[in-house]
Amino acid sequence: MIGEGVARALDGEYESAKKSLDQARAYIDARNVEKARYWQLCTACTLGVIFALWGLVLWSLRDHAIQSWGDSAFFLVLAGVAGSIRAVLSMIFRMGNSSPTSEAPKSLHILEAASRVLAGYFSALLASGAVQIGLILSVVAGSGQLHSVMLVVGLASGASERLAPSIIARVESRTAERPAKKGREQ
Repeated sequence: MIGEGVARALDGEYESAKKSLDQARAYIDARNVEKARYWQLCTACTLGVIFALWGLVLWSLRDHAIQSWGDSAFFLVLAGVAGSIRAVLSMIFRMGNSSPTSEAPKSLHILEAASRVLAGYFSALLASGAVQIGLILSVVAGSGQLHSVMLVVGLASGASERLAPSIIARVESRTAERPAKKGREQ
């Protein structure tokens, strides 16, 4: 497409050359978005599998874990696992509506995906801990289903990862501002 645009420009067909170059830019931008989504989804899904396996191991060893840690700590950790899995699902469901750019380095995409999964884990810990001590949903938790409510709240609060601002968007906006400031100073 780029070669065709250059050839048309050399032939004096400037409008046609511009259309070819615009098509090439759109194609490259679409491939960049695909690559960035791939990096983020691979990271999120890998962490999701790790957390899911960790949850299964915890559940299979629950008698020993409850005896060692106590049931409160065990179900807090399990609620965190549920929150991290919900964060991964939230990222997967939302990915088609986002347009990440691969202009940011791969490591930044990995960092962002990992931080969102961990945000789901920690928000689930906080929310299920609040249920456990009676700050929220004390009526439901008092019905004898405390651990079930903690797990459901942990799962639901994992979706709060979407409230975290994008690390990549911040880096890109700062990068875009720097040349503009240098240009004004001169």
